[in-house]
Amino acid sequence: MYIGAVSKLEALGERGGFANRKELEQAAGQIVFEAKVSGLERIDHVAPNKSGDGFFAVQGEMTDPAMRRVFVDRDQTQSQSLENSSRQVAEEGQRQTTQVQSQVQETEARSRTI
Repeated sequence: MYIGAVSKLEALGERGGFANRKELEQAAGQIVFEAKVSGLERIDHVAPNKSGDGFFAVQGEMTDPAMRRVFVDRDQTQSQSLENSSRQVAEEGQRQTTQVQSQVQETEARSRTI
């Protein structure tokens, strides 16, 4: 997911507004974290918002009314190091895995009592 976010940000060129590679990579890390927290399974597009103070990470086609998106504030992308964002992504992945396992166990327990 991270490599895809980097390539989508690179494709923005000057519209991305990054002063250097480090800023772009930090933004990609934060975009991936926000996408994971919001339940996105992939990032198909990254687009800057009209005011230029953030980005939308999009799952699905831009013209599809069922697309899913998450907004990431530009200032927030620069306040988090790539290492911190990577750690947060790993923690969120673990949290989601634990949550799914708990739901499966609850469903199995309910089906046994019926």
